[in-house]
Amino acid sequence: MLSKESLLQRQYREPVAVTVPVVGEVLLRYPTYAEWHSIIAAHKNVTSVPPPEVVARTVALVLAEPDGSKMLTESEARQMTDNDCDMVAAIYRAAMDTVLNVGKQVEDAEKN
Repeated sequence: MLSKESLLQRQYREPVAVTVPVVGEVLLRYPTYAEWHSIIAAHKNVTSVPPPEVVARTVALVLAEPDGSKMLTESEARQMTDNDCDMVAAIYRAAMDTVLNVGKQVEDAEKN
């Protein structure tokens, strides 16, 4: 049974290794609820291709070091958007399809 102590204790899932086309293997971390919510909110008005700042923030929140910490700061992730579009888009798509799995949540948020 869930206790208050276990509910309020910080719990993190291990990062997930994902093979990303163009890039190779990357580690993706699961965001906290607050991070996940900010990603959903940032995508609320996106109708097709998300703007670079949304992609950069999303990647910065989920790209991980082996210990599960964030690999990039948001500033570093914005610099990443100057790289090859296939590489950046592939990491972004991998994040959206795995640790974020936000397709349905974004659709639901757009309806409200």
